[in-house]
Amino acid sequence: MERKRYLGRFKHESIKSHSTRTIRTDDIGFAGYAALVHIHEVNYPFMVGEKGAEICIADKGYIALNFLPDNENWYLTAFYDNNNNIVEWYFDVTRKNAVDESGVPYCDDLYLDAALLPDGSILTFDEDELKSAFDSGQVSRQDYDMAHGVIEKLIAEKILDVAYMESFCSKLRSLFAENKVLTYYEDYTNRAGEDNRATSSRSASLEFHYTKKILDGYIGRDSRVLEVGCATGYYGFHFSSKCKEYVGIDLFPHHIEIFQRKIAESGAANLSCRVGDATNLDGIEDNSFDVVLCLGPMYHLPVDKRELVFAECNRVCKPDGVVAFAYVNKIGTYFGACLHDEGRKKYPNQRANDTVLKEGINDDDAPFFFSTPEEMEAAAMGHGLIKIRSAGLDFFNLTAIADKMDDEKFKAYLELFDVATSLESCAGMSEHALLVCRKKSSLREL
Repeated sequence: MERKRYLGRFKHESIKSHSTRTIRTDDIGFAGYAALVHIHEVNYPFMVGEKGAEICIADKGYIALNFLPDNENWYLTAFYDNNNNIVEWYFDVTRKNAVDESGVPYCDDLYLDAALLPDGSILTFDEDELKSAFDSGQVSRQDYDMAHGVIEKLIAEKILDVAYMESFCSKLRSLFAENKVLTYYEDYTNRAGEDNRATSSRSASLEFHYTKKILDGYIGRDSRVLEVGCATGYYGFHFSSKCKEYVGIDLFPHHIEIFQRKIAESGAANLSCRVGDATNLDGIEDNSFDVVLCLGPMYHLPVDKRELVFAECNRVCKPDGVVAFAYVNKIGTYFGACLHDEGRKKYPNQRANDTVLKEGINDDDAPFFFSTPEEMEAAAMGHGLIKIRSAGLDFFNLTAIADKMDDEKFKAYLELFDVATSLESCAGMSEHALLVCRKKSSLREL
């Protein structure tokens, strides 16, 4: 009987709210998946251990660091208190470590556990549960012996060692500090969330309104649609009602969890999603989708990484298929900041000139990269794509103005936007823009 445990998921009744970031690593001695869990609120402190010697492993402000290695039979959780001090390193013995069909890492728990305490003590747990499962036939003799062998191996190879664990977990945590995109979306999700961005205001809705309006013309009833950077499914539910099959991929596991929950609640049969990386669409066959939408990843990638995305989206699109890329304009965004009620107190300035205009990177720590219609079109052509259309989606980001308009004035404002989005000459003055391309036919245009 499987006892599945998903990486980074906390379901204990003591935990009221938490957030999780997941990464893949091959650079710390073991290859595998790691999760960093921040515990925000608890119903009560989670205490473990015998009476009189209890320790708290989860409370407000605590952190749990998980690691699920490839080709091993253990699952590590390092618990840190709200002063960032280690509480314990806990090892679950596993029958297998794997990734499910949605790209989410999990393990099949095999009852037996071990804990390493900061003083170097090693404790084992749940031998009685393992023995009971063996006696009842739920665990084979091979797995029973293997479980004990895993603990012996962890001790013999000095993995259950304080100095080793301190070094190993420090390296793991440093990887999360380096991944600014996941850090950004974790914080963004905690504050407002990608799930609410399209409906947060009238001005925010414009990008989504015109993206749908433009792309609807390229998606038919027989289309297979792939969206790279699908977030929590805003476009997925819209486009799935118009196509044969929709598949969504997103780097942030929490987005996929929300999207999967929505799919289950809706009962949509032609809609699916999984965790994945736009720069490496591993597992997706060449020439397999009629329409490939990249509606977010380009916002967060430098030029060299964007080249990988162009190549991958081109690879998985069918000949004569449609590939669309959303991106952030350096000119439109900078102009918008200069005109914005709050932004014009700071902009323009020389730092922004040097970073945004010259280097195409953000002038603060938020992980955004900027481009122009000309740069995007040239990159697409370099990968054999043919431009169909270039369009701006939201101009100057005039939120304070648009959100204060009455219904009659906003209706007139939309008519202005209808014209602006239809003219390629206006694309560079938009904050967000869309480049729609066609993949060359393998027969006619080699």
